[in-house]
Amino acid sequence: MLLGVLEPYRKLGIEAMLYMEIARQALPKGIHKAEGGWVLETNDLMRQGIEAVGGRHFKTYRVYEMPIAPSR
Repeated sequence: MLLGVLEPYRKLGIEAMLYMEIARQALPKGIHKAEGGWVLETNDLMRQGIEAVGGRHFKTYRVYEMPIAPSR
């Protein structure tokens, strides 16, 4: 459900190994697609890692914030 690498261990290829291990276990079970639905569009490290192992961007989720005025 969640996937991440602590900051001191980033940029060492650990992310790619996690993605490849997920694929290695999923493919024999007939799972050929997955979605990383909460990868922020500003999370360049994670997006680059996913693309490096063959993933592609196909959907963008955004969270908008707006102050709510107090009721009168």
